[in-house]
Amino acid sequence: MKEFWSKFVGNIYRYVVGVLFVLITVWLFTLNIFCTSYIIPYNNGRVYNVKDSVWLNLGLLILFCVLLLFLSKARRINTYIQKLQSQLFYKKLSRALLTIIFIEGLIVVFAARRIPSGDQYSILKAAYQLRVHDNSAFVSSGYVGQYPNQLGIVTILYIFASVFGDMNYLAFSLVNLMALVGCYKFLGDILEYVGLGKLSRILLYLFGIVFLPLIFYSTYVYGTLLGLAFSLAAIVYELKFLKTNRVKDMILSALFIGFAVMIKSNYLIFMIGMVLHAIVRMIKRRKILIGRIVLVIFASVCLFQTGTRAFIEYKSGEKIDQGTSSWAWIAMGLQYGNRGNGWYNGYNSETYRRCGYDTASQEAVAKQEVIDRLEYFFVRYKKEAAAFFLNKCASEWNNPSFEGLSILMLTSDSDNDRPLWLINLLEKEYNTIYWILDFISCIVLFGVVLYLFFTKNRQEDGILFEMIIVGGFVFHIIWEAKCQYTLPYFMLFLPISISGYKELIAQYRLITLKGPYFEQEEGICSKGYFSRQKKLLLFAGVFSWILLCNQLQPLNKLVNRDSDTDAYRVWIKDHSYDDIDAGEYQISPMIDYTKVLAITDSGNEEKAPIDIIDATERDIASATIELIPYHDSVHICFTTNSFCIEFNNVPYYSVSAESAEAIVFGSICDQVVSQEWHFKKAGEENAYYILFGENGALTYDIENNTVRICEFSYAENQRWILQRR
Repeated sequence: MKEFWSKFVGNIYRYVVGVLFVLITVWLFTLNIFCTSYIIPYNNGRVYNVKDSVWLNLGLLILFCVLLLFLSKARRINTYIQKLQSQLFYKKLSRALLTIIFIEGLIVVFAARRIPSGDQYSILKAAYQLRVHDNSAFVSSGYVGQYPNQLGIVTILYIFASVFGDMNYLAFSLVNLMALVGCYKFLGDILEYVGLGKLSRILLYLFGIVFLPLIFYSTYVYGTLLGLAFSLAAIVYELKFLKTNRVKDMILSALFIGFAVMIKSNYLIFMIGMVLHAIVRMIKRRKILIGRIVLVIFASVCLFQTGTRAFIEYKSGEKIDQGTSSWAWIAMGLQYGNRGNGWYNGYNSETYRRCGYDTASQEAVAKQEVIDRLEYFFVRYKKEAAAFFLNKCASEWNNPSFEGLSILMLTSDSDNDRPLWLINLLEKEYNTIYWILDFISCIVLFGVVLYLFFTKNRQEDGILFEMIIVGGFVFHIIWEAKCQYTLPYFMLFLPISISGYKELIAQYRLITLKGPYFEQEEGICSKGYFSRQKKLLLFAGVFSWILLCNQLQPLNKLVNRDSDTDAYRVWIKDHSYDDIDAGEYQISPMIDYTKVLAITDSGNEEKAPIDIIDATERDIASATIELIPYHDSVHICFTTNSFCIEFNNVPYYSVSAESAEAIVFGSICDQVVSQEWHFKKAGEENAYYILFGENGALTYDIENNTVRICEFSYAENQRWILQRR
């Protein structure tokens, strides 16, 4: 009977996780082929699900596989592979590749100098307030009081501040770099438990060099990279414990996952996956001692959680309540929003405020909202429910930069200029760079498809990664949507993907009668022999599946989330700018050639009004403007006093209809974003729209004879004539 139950539980675990993992992987791979999710950071971080080139993606994928098989037979490549059997050569190469990843991150950190904003700034400020005995962030209405899930990261930053000083985001970025290297190091250790060896680790590290999103997260003063590194370390030591049954490995695993959850609560999904995996192994092997790790993990997580709470309460003198209810995050994840389905819309903080910062009251409100939303979707509008959740999952999982590029683009003013290479990189977010990252994601997901096709008997330990990915996918169907939440799960695809490509090469070697593909580097099932027909069936099946999804409307709706394609193209059109030659000009409103832009001497040494004057006036020198190209923008500088046209009445990245009363002015040129303008041709020769930020345009207010910033609408009074002096 015991043997029956052990097999039963093991098979249930294997098949349930396996089926869900197959469905998720196939959907994500097909979704990646058909469409791409873009994020426009300056447009309130709006997400666009955009149509992709299906057959181009497939063609490039086949080309990549052909190239991979060709390289696997190259004599020079095989010579280097043979050298990997030397432990000394392998260590040197591994360290060199990990060092390159570290240096890449170091360059990005110091080149971007990304001054934290939003949540990052809030946790840095809370750590500072804790040190100076300011409890405003820890009362029920304060930032930490509302979001007690930040207690762990605030504690870490408090300790950092005592060593490196307050608000020292660069010090934290350097720790992020060590975590970045740690992520790949621990992923490399994990490869051992899915039957892979030294070559696979080298391939993983090479991937780390080209996978920029994780490198970009080095600048993110948050717990994403640290939590991921400690979670992967916890997995490594759990797998060691399940293999060796050493107490040391068990304790290290529990401590690492406890620390990861303390830093960022999202890593609870990793913890749950580890616990379930250990329980199944305990039942399957009928070894009750394996269950010790479950108890130790729970004890570790509780210790870190209660310890940080007690520390913060002691230092701040405030009792930290439960804060925003978890139900509010679920309710928000079921709502439409300006950014995308289920994305942050302020519901949780607003309802918490309206409920008097009382968790129980907010929970009641949020539960009712969840009930209403579920009734709305699954009782009244079932078809709309499918579209809502498909678009939500696509926006989370199908963004190839995982918000990494957006993190670099949104920055506060810094005391240094970004280098031209970084500016050009960010300019190309919506074309070349995004496309390259999208294809890299496609390669990774196709490797997982290969793994599913070739693998008859999955490695027992490898199922843990599938379990965590499935758990993360299911959880974020209902929770708040964010690409940065899905990045850690995507990283767990890597060992599986490498296994898939190793099996493809191994079977190719068998088919071409070249012998096994380095037995010491065998994957999960490379000893098995698959007929030539079955291998052709793989690619025929992929093409047939894509063709069916392309032609059959029900399948196409399932994988082709392209509802924002037209809106995205309009955005691209509106934000495509034209180069302007440096030099001296006069700028006139197109609807009245007799007027020119001029600056008034107000007697203020730092600020002066911008006027519209007659071009025939004697003091025309005040209307002479020098256009100074500055990276991807232009500074508009009056030669009479070297003042630049500036607009900073509202956030520079957004101009709404309500801000139409905002008047521009001249101030000392100091190369800040509020003085950066773009020029866009307006049809006729020398006619331009002069644009600002996300959606603002320099506008001639005819009635009041003033210059203002209004929403860009291609209006006649937004067209300007540039005349060379």
